Amino acid sequence: MPERRLLERIRDPESGRRSSEVDTRLLLRSVLNNLQRILNTRQGNVPIQKDFGIPDFSDVVHTFPESILTMQQAIRKTINRYEPRLKNVRVKFVPQEEDIFTLHFEVIAQLDLGKDKSPVTIFTELSSDGTVKVRG
Repeated sequence: MPERRLLERIRDPESGRRSSEVDTRLLLRSVLNNLQRILNTRQGNVPIQKDFGIPDFSDVVHTFPESILTMQQAIRKTINRYEPRLKNVRVKFVPQEEDIFTLHFEVIAQLDLGKDKSPVTIFTELSSDGTVKVRG
């Protein structure tokens, strides 16, 4: 299983070592970078794949607090479809009383290491301007 996506390997061929062991840190960093890209893309903005990304937050915010469930489901569905290195994805809303203008979600999944799987927790913050920050 490659730790990096194809485009990452093409951009940096010098680091393209082959090994039977998976570098978990490199794999997780690649997954986080990909999630950052995917979750900051709005559905309908990729001509060849209309459902790539998540809905524009400004389109669903008017239904708050129901929009929390909408975004939670959209994040899970998008990760399941466009990040195959994560399995058994669950997304949970994490209320933050001190930061009411940002929606915080916790993504709990298993990182596919080939023969094994490793549990991971990823934190996402959806700001009021629609920007998503992803961290492991």
